[in-house]
Amino acid sequence: MEEYENREFLGDGEAEFSSYAELIGLTLGIDRALAPGNTVDGQLYSMMAATSDTSVRAWCCLLSPEKRNLIRPDGSFDEVMFKALFIMHT
Repeated sequence: MEEYENREFLGDGEAEFSSYAELIGLTLGIDRALAPGNTVDGQLYSMMAATSDTSVRAWCCLLSPEKRNLIRPDGSFDEVMFKALFIMHT
């Protein structure tokens, strides 16, 4: 997970992460974004929404091109990435 958390600093193609690692990364990012902060109640929900949106966008930008397609080269379906993308769109 430490290598995954620092993936933006790795060179292109240095590390390939599993679909499960990508799912965990997405849910951890959303969890961090939705953690309550020290703001006034009226601003709290707005801040949480903006932070979670930024977290999901960052996760999507760092997603490898191979993981963006749910159909693998052998024709099988990546169910774990389907779950991650489903969470992302909800």
